[in-house]
Amino acid sequence: GLQGAHADVIRQTQQLLRKHFLDYGGVEGYLRDGPVAVARFEGDEDEETEEAKERRLYRQREVADVVERLLASIGA
Repeated sequence: GLQGAHADVIRQTQQLLRKHFLDYGGVEGYLRDGPVAVARFEGDEDEETEEAKERRLYRQREVADVVERLLASIGA
């Protein structure tokens, strides 16, 4: 398990990542606020074309997947 001076902070960080990026409370991970914020930050949030919406959704799915794989790789 996690030990050391920063164990509590690491656990809290893992919990926040799960809550904001992964499937939780009946909401799929890519729709959580973390991936949505990343897609908006990186992209064209003001553009409302179908193509722009699809790009944002694709990016949200990518981000959720990256965080899920990260947490799985560290055993969180």
